Amino acid sequence: MAKASRTTPERSADEFFRRSNQLLEAGRYAEAAAAAERAVALDPQHGAAAYSRALATLNVGNETEAERLFGLVPTSDRKIFGSAMAARAHLLEERGDVEELVATLTRWIEVYTGGALPFTARIYSKRNGTARPDR
Repeated sequence: MAKASRTTPERSADEFFRRSNQLLEAGRYAEAAAAAERAVALDPQHGAAAYSRALATLNVGNETEAERLFGLVPTSDRKIFGSAMAARAHLLEERGDVEELVATLTRWIEVYTGGALPFTARIYSKRNGTARPDR
């Protein structure tokens, strides 16, 4: 009697996210990044998976890509988004990119407050000598 073939349903974003965390804890950063990438591909709004992907990428040693990925973490979970913006701000500060640092902090504040704050334009103006007309 032949065995019935078993098909495995597609793994969920949460399963890939949990696997990514296990791999991160084991120090297997490249594999963790790949697992988190699969999670994000399945659910682009999975903030924790997007954060894990950026964190694993940072641990692999690719700071430029990690900075970009931290910037892509969705705003749906404000705590995770805040952690991602803090990490991105730190990387930008280390690199000395003040303009992008201010933009990142402004975005962080806007998400937390639900809109632009007037003082962010003043900070930008003082630093660069020009006001941003969209603020």
